[in-house]
Amino acid sequence: MIEYKNNNHKFNRVFKKQENAIKRGLRQGAAISGKELVSKLKKDMKLPKSGRLYKTSIGMTGNPLKSARTYRASSPNQVPAIVTGEFRRSLGFEVQGSSRLVFGSGKDGIAKYAKFLEEGTSRMKARKPLQRTAQKMDNQVNKNLNRNIKKQLAKIGVNIT
Repeated sequence: MIEYKNNNHKFNRVFKKQENAIKRGLRQGAAISGKELVSKLKKDMKLPKSGRLYKTSIGMTGNPLKSARTYRASSPNQVPAIVTGEFRRSLGFEVQGSSRLVFGSGKDGIAKYAKFLEEGTSRMKARKPLQRTAQKMDNQVNKNLNRNIKKQLAKIGVNIT
């Protein structure tokens, strides 16, 4: 094997600047995308549902109600209905390095049933709210990443068309 090593310090500095700019762009794009994913899912949860009608004696704060109320559950092809708001409050995201965006629910033991909403149970079909939202927003996530990478490269004088 023939190997050539470039010891040109100027080249190495420029290359490192570009590498850092790309990483910054990826992190910023991922952070923007995470916020948009959470926002989109919360917005979809407010839409009317078409599932069964249930009575509940638990209010939106999780406290008992003086008199029972009814709510319309979600059907298997819809995002979950809001009963107590616990699942909605537990939604979040985390940018890990420059190569990973984690979008999910149930962190720190909040909304322990989030797994059941995503995967289903023997008595309930899966709602897959996280997966469906991520699939809907896939193009927007890619746009955010590309836009922020280009922005960071432009800051160091590299223009990409």
